[in-house]
Amino acid sequence: MMSHHQLDVVLANSKSPHQDEDDVEAFQAIVSAVDEIFPTSWRSWPIHNYTFNEVFGDEVSQQINAKLRFALPLDMITKAFDPSTTSLSERRYRIIKNKILKWPLGRALLYAPHAIMEKIHAPDYNNFINIVRELKPRFVNRHRASSQLKESSQLRDKHHPSESDVSLLGSVSSGCRKRPGTSTPAKVPQSKRAAPAQNHSDALLVDALNKQVEMFNKLVSISTEQNDNLKKLLNRDDPTADVTENVE
Repeated sequence: MMSHHQLDVVLANSKSPHQDEDDVEAFQAIVSAVDEIFPTSWRSWPIHNYTFNEVFGDEVSQQINAKLRFALPLDMITKAFDPSTTSLSERRYRIIKNKILKWPLGRALLYAPHAIMEKIHAPDYNNFINIVRELKPRFVNRHRASSQLKESSQLRDKHHPSESDVSLLGSVSSGCRKRPGTSTPAKVPQSKRAAPAQNHSDALLVDALNKQVEMFNKLVSISTEQNDNLKKLLNRDDPTADVTENVE
């Protein structure tokens, strides 16, 4: 009779000293993904820890390979191997599947073909099948997963400037801080959409200048009027003023 092991033991067995650094990081990312969407008790679930050869023989047949499905969203699996990826080709997916199937944890995450899943999860079938049913709406085919990765990348680029954009902004900022005559500031390319905004800014500037000129003219007028009033007041208080005027 096949003995069973808890998944935390399977996790320990999945770590191989022969894995390269990228595979180790991918494995850790897969574990993190399982932690994120599986129940917290998943590490204590018992399974039959069959080897690769016991499940597939020397290699996975094309018929079985076409039916393989993992109990993790495909975009999460893909990002575990390359967080910056924006698509998932058929060739890339085949490479990822081959790597995951070498891990005891990877085989334990299979929910299809059903016969393989049932064989591995016989000691505690219900816990695993329940989480599969819960997550099933998130399980999509490779083509749809590739589209999700592209959409996710576009959304990320929309909210976070690229390195080239950051570099351009930095050069413009540096150029604007230099004193006149030292060098020509970097010019920021303007799109067609920037023209209306520029025209609006120019109109606001002209309006502000007109208001300043109008205010200045009012101040000059007030100053002139005050000077005239002051002269009249001085003449009224000066007794020699009329005499001077008569002499003249």
